[in-house]
Amino acid sequence: DTIFQKQRLDMDELHRGLPPFEFTAYMSSNNVAQKILNDKGIRLSKAQFQASNDSLFNLSGIINRLEISGIMLDTLTLDAYEKKERLNYRLAMDNQPGNMDELAHIHIEGFLSGNSTRLYCLQSNRKNDIGFLLGCKVDFLPQLIQFTLGPQEPIIGYKKWLLNKDNNLVFNYANHTLDANIRLSYDNSHLYVTTEDRRNKDVSGAHIDLQNIELSDWLSVSSLIAPMSGNLSANVYVDVPSS
Repeated sequence: DTIFQKQRLDMDELHRGLPPFEFTAYMSSNNVAQKILNDKGIRLSKAQFQASNDSLFNLSGIINRLEISGIMLDTLTLDAYEKKERLNYRLAMDNQPGNMDELAHIHIEGFLSGNSTRLYCLQSNRKNDIGFLLGCKVDFLPQLIQFTLGPQEPIIGYKKWLLNKDNNLVFNYANHTLDANIRLSYDNSHLYVTTEDRRNKDVSGAHIDLQNIELSDWLSVSSLIAPMSGNLSANVYVDVPSS
């Protein structure tokens, strides 16, 4: 079976599936690839990627001054490396002073190991104030996918929210049942995803309860979405088809 079919990352199996290699690619602002990107409205100063697989797997990359639709991203970096039975990864965007100072730094990091993956996202402004801090873990278990959020006090829109310690969302893809208990709150705002409050008790499903969600807080981490204000409240009931 392939790694995808097993839903499990085995580093030894990955090594067996990939031959030993070393790869380096470099692109400047004046070559054929750049001209193709320019035609699509994408410009960059330079980019470099390296990958190797010998006793350990490593991947790294850097892109300088990437411009897409008038939005400039000063430095993008990617690192992925093997350590013991884990494949650790890190994505980062770092902007120079004067360029998107509220999004001066965005770092995403985590690892893949066996049947588990972890992801952690942190955004900070030029003053190093943390505007967004949230992570998750996903476990692929026999017949189950389990999703959990953290930390217990995540930061969204520069505000410290509270997350229930026992939060989880579990989907059983063998019998198509869902179990959820996610309760995220700040002051008089909350986002709840639960199955105990679902409307139709005869089928599996979830209740999504949004109350006084300030859109500007949740969209502050994105530079691609126009500034938006207002509060959102909604009750959404989702039923999971039995097959």
